[in-house]
Amino acid sequence: MSSDPVILACLGTVCHEDLQLFEQVTMVCDGQDGIECQLCIGKHFIFFISRGMDKLVKGAEKLSYLDIDKAISDTATNILFILELNRQRDATWTNGTRLMVQSEHRELLLERIGICWQAEVMYRNFEVRKFQQAKAAIATLLPGVQKMMHNSIDLLQVTPFKGYDKEDFVYRGYGFWLREGFKSVSGLKDGLFQNDLGWETSYDGEVVVVPAGMVIMVHVDDEQQIMEVDEGSTGMDDLRTVAMEYQRSLTQNLDQFYVVVSGPYMKRMNRNGGAAAWEGWEFFIRSKEFAFACVIFRRLYIPPLCTTSQDLAVVMRCPASELDQDACEVLLDECRFVADSMSSTCMSKNIYPIMLQARLDALQFTENGYRHTEGQLSLAPQIKQRAAVKFVKSIVQLLDEAGALQDETLINAEVFAGIPIMNDPIMVAQELLSDAEAMFGSSIGEGTREERRNAYYWRLSRYLAYCVDGGILGERFNLVLVVQAIGRGSMETDIILK
Repeated sequence: MSSDPVILACLGTVCHEDLQLFEQVTMVCDGQDGIECQLCIGKHFIFFISRGMDKLVKGAEKLSYLDIDKAISDTATNILFILELNRQRDATWTNGTRLMVQSEHRELLLERIGICWQAEVMYRNFEVRKFQQAKAAIATLLPGVQKMMHNSIDLLQVTPFKGYDKEDFVYRGYGFWLREGFKSVSGLKDGLFQNDLGWETSYDGEVVVVPAGMVIMVHVDDEQQIMEVDEGSTGMDDLRTVAMEYQRSLTQNLDQFYVVVSGPYMKRMNRNGGAAAWEGWEFFIRSKEFAFACVIFRRLYIPPLCTTSQDLAVVMRCPASELDQDACEVLLDECRFVADSMSSTCMSKNIYPIMLQARLDALQFTENGYRHTEGQLSLAPQIKQRAAVKFVKSIVQLLDEAGALQDETLINAEVFAGIPIMNDPIMVAQELLSDAEAMFGSSIGEGTREERRNAYYWRLSRYLAYCVDGGILGERFNLVLVVQAIGRGSMETDIILK
C-alpha cells in the first residue's frame, strides 16, 4: 500500500478522481476467479484498476462506500477480508453481494475504508454511524478462497516469550511485546502503557526487583519521503539529531540528570521478515526522580516502493528511588527487547518492481537508497548499464593516461568490457540530459520546464557522483582517489576533473 503522489496522479487519470492511496490486491466477486488489480481509495468510491494501470477492471470498475454494509476479517490469516454489500436499487455495484480481497495491508486498508465510509454517510445521509467490522474464519468456508490462496503462504506467527502477554500490543500499525501486567493507561489508542505491579528477574546471577509504576510510551511518526528528509534543513536526516530532541524533551523539567548511555543501536529481531532497513539509537538517563531508557528506530525503504521512512521510539520511565546499577541494566535491556519486538502488522514483503524501476530511472533516490535497491532487490537505474559506467571509465582513463592511477588494472575491469570512452566525461551527463528533454513537458502547470530540467540535472549529477564514489567499482575507485589525483597530471586533466 502506498500514497506516493506521483503514482496516485497516474492512477487518477484512469478513474478521473483524486485518490488517497492504492494497493495491489487480489479480489474475488461471489466465488469467481481471483482478479489481480490496483485497489484505489477515492473520496466517494473504491476504484479497481488493472495491474497495467491503463484501464478500470471490466464489470468491477468502482464501488461506492454506501454500497458496503460491513467488513469481515479472516481470523485464520492476516491478509483476507470480505466486504458485505447491500442490494439497494440505486447501488453502483452490480457484481454480486460479497467481495473478498487479499491484501498485505489489511488492517490499514480497512481503517482507511472505515474512515471514508463514515465521511460518505455523513456527507450523503447526514448521519453519524460507525463502520461495522467483524471477525470470522472465512478462509476455508467460501468458494474460491482455496484457489486464491494456492500459491500464497501466510506468515507464521511468532508468539511472545514466557512472562509476556499472549497477544501483541498494537499501536499505529506496529505490534510489540510487553510483559504481563502492562495495560493502557487511558483505554485509548495513545501508545501509553503502565505496569502497577512490577516484576522480578535475574541479572548476573542476582535477583533484581523492578518497582511498580513502570510506564512505556510508544511513538510512531508518519511516513515521510526519504528524499524530503534528506533535503531538509532541520538536521533530522541524522537519527542522532532526533535522539537529541528526545533527550531534550525528557529532561527539560529535570533539575539534575546525567546521561549514562548514548550511542547507535542495531535491531535484533525481524518477526515478519520485512524487507525494510532499520537504523537505531539508544540512550539511558538517570535523575533523582526518574530513570529513562529510550530506543529510537528509523525504518527505511518501506515496501512496496522503498521511497519512504518512518521514525519510531520506545521510551521507558521508571521511578528512580529504588533503583540500583543492576536494575538500571535490566531496564535498558527491557526497553531494548520491547523495541526489538516491534514489527509492522502488515505483511509488507513484496515490492512493486515496475513502479520502483520508474522511480529509479527518474533518479529519485539517495546514495544509500541506490545501494539498498541494488544490493537487496537487484534493481538499478537503466542509465547505469552503459552511461554511468561510460562516465566512470572515462575518468579512470584520464587518470591512467596522466599516470595518477594507483591501480593500473582498473581500466581493464570486467565491468568496463565493451564500454566506449569519452574524452570529456561531462559529455555523458550532457547526452543524458538531452535524452530526458521529453520528460520535462511544457511550462504550463506546477513548476516551469526549466525548474524541472534543473531538478533532474541535480539528481543526475548526484547519481553520477555516487557512481564515481564506489557505485561502480566499490572501494577500488572512489572520490577520495579522484581528489588525490588532482595536481599529479597535466593542467588539462585537472580542469576536466574539477
